[in-house]
Amino acid sequence: MWSNIYLLGTVSLLTDISSEMIKAVLPALLAVMGAGGMALGLVGNLPQVFEGIAHYLSGSLSDKTGKRKNLIFAGYLLSCLSKLLIAVSATSAAVAASRSGERIGKGLRIAPRDSLICDTVPQEYAGKAFGIQKAMDSSGALIGTLAAYILWQTGCGIKTIILFGAAISFIALPPILMLREKLIPGKNCEMKSGLAKISSLFIYTGLFSLANINYLFFISFIQIYGKSSGSPVSSGIFAYIVYNLAYAVSAVPAGKFASLNGCRKGLIFANILFIILCALFIFIPGSYLTASMLLLGITAAFSTVSIKTWINELTPSAKRGRNMGKLQITQAFSLLGGGIAQGILWNMNHTYTFALGAAAGALALGFLFTLKEN
Repeated sequence: MWSNIYLLGTVSLLTDISSEMIKAVLPALLAVMGAGGMALGLVGNLPQVFEGIAHYLSGSLSDKTGKRKNLIFAGYLLSCLSKLLIAVSATSAAVAASRSGERIGKGLRIAPRDSLICDTVPQEYAGKAFGIQKAMDSSGALIGTLAAYILWQTGCGIKTIILFGAAISFIALPPILMLREKLIPGKNCEMKSGLAKISSLFIYTGLFSLANINYLFFISFIQIYGKSSGSPVSSGIFAYIVYNLAYAVSAVPAGKFASLNGCRKGLIFANILFIILCALFIFIPGSYLTASMLLLGITAAFSTVSIKTWINELTPSAKRGRNMGKLQITQAFSLLGGGIAQGILWNMNHTYTFALGAAAGALALGFLFTLKEN
């Protein structure tokens, strides 16, 4: 029952070693290119729109065909090829285009992958399964960020680190071929109450995604203060290490918490932490903010695992891919809208970006309190 979970976890671990090596130096690459707040918002969030569209289409296709494995492989392969293009990009627009290809690949694979996780294990183990997969995913992110930090300290350039990351991504492909598609029998009709709750969850997802500030803003803010010590790139990478460490450690506990105490409580916890995090970036001097990235990692773990587990609980097996895709496309368009607004405010005053995050996060939390778990 668990072989698929650990195989997918291994693929995620290797892929995130690759992806996070690139993401760790991406803010520095954009800074070298002279990117402003709007560029940060677009590079960080525009590719996720393409990802969201691909999510929905691939999720629906996997539901219709019952073949999730082929889409998973195609998605990972496209991401591998797109990462190579980031290394040769000369402008922020080219970086955005290359990342869009990489995110489309992610979009192709995630809904079928999450659906395969749900198909593989009984519903009562879904939270644990998502937690294991995200823990391995985030462990890869931690390793990748550490690798980027070590390579930078040993004198490797930004483009060299990106090339190393792109090369590692291809190692993740063989384990996908070992996956077994297995459907756990379950209800295939959707209750009206469940449909209404899923619609409300999509509304909450949109509100929270509008609030959710892209990591590029957090890292860039820390790098700005890192200039005073002469090591802005190192400070940014180290902050990202802290984030990924918190994410990796929190993922499995988040899954267990969602299964035992309810997904709604997990989302409330994540939402409150995010508001606190935004407040810290507004009121605490930037030189002391690296440790606060722990909160961002915990927030990401609890929000991601809780929302996916809740969607799984409410969705019949025949619609899992479609609903997972709807979740992602809702997040993508909301993140894009939020990213544009955050970029505009960033150019006015950096702290305004975090003020918007806190205000929108409070709105999302208020809506969440109106939802009932059962």
